[in-house]
Amino acid sequence: MNFDATARLATEKQGMSTCLPLVSSADDERTAMCTTEFDWEDAKENECVLVAAPARKIALFANSIGDISLVVSADGQEVLTSIDPDEAIRLIGMLSSAVDQAMPEHRRRCAEYSAFVAIHKASHGDSDHA
Repeated sequence: MNFDATARLATEKQGMSTCLPLVSSADDERTAMCTTEFDWEDAKENECVLVAAPARKIALFANSIGDISLVVSADGQEVLTSIDPDEAIRLIGMLSSAVDQAMPEHRRRCAEYSAFVAIHKASHGDSDHA
């Protein structure tokens, strides 16, 4: 599947020129890739979507020029960035380190929220709603 071609064809068919910012992996070079909205359903079918929440979506895939594309949508604003495979290897290590740092606080907050829900249910006699 070629997301780059899909985006260009969709733009031509709909006569639209909405631009997704594209940050190139080559130094500080920045260009704009004109496209319609990113095809999230197509990406989901191809198992490229990491997060698919209504207000936040993240997709990751190998693009047609040998880079790794990352598409992030937050509150309707989409950004596409391209990562060189060598940079991706470093990114994996940085993500792993960030997960290790974030996980203790994440677990603490989840446990705190679970306790809050249990107390709320017990005090309100509500077993179905938090």
